[in-house]
Amino acid sequence: MKKAIKLAIEKGGYDSNPTGYNKLKADSPRYTDRQRNSCVLDPEFWRSLGKALGWKDTFFKWEIWNKEEGLPGYTNIHNWERHALDYMHLVFTDGDTEKFWKELIK
Repeated sequence: MKKAIKLAIEKGGYDSNPTGYNKLKADSPRYTDRQRNSCVLDPEFWRSLGKALGWKDTFFKWEIWNKEEGLPGYTNIHNWERHALDYMHLVFTDGDTEKFWKELIK
């Protein structure tokens, strides 16, 4: 995650001023896990990471639950949103987030 945040800042133009990350080096021991985790909740982080990694701004079909009809439906999401949702799914299901970051930024 540290490397991804560093890339988003240095190559993607991410400004995480509310978290203070820009003022610290990526490997700073003063930068807490809580501050890192706040970055991944910020859509601008994911947009900036996408810019840094050269992701195309393509759309993907994403299955959702249509409350009005009580049926599954679909919505279109950006490429960066797909990666963010994949990451959050791993967090919620106690998946391998370390592997996620390694594969994402290789």
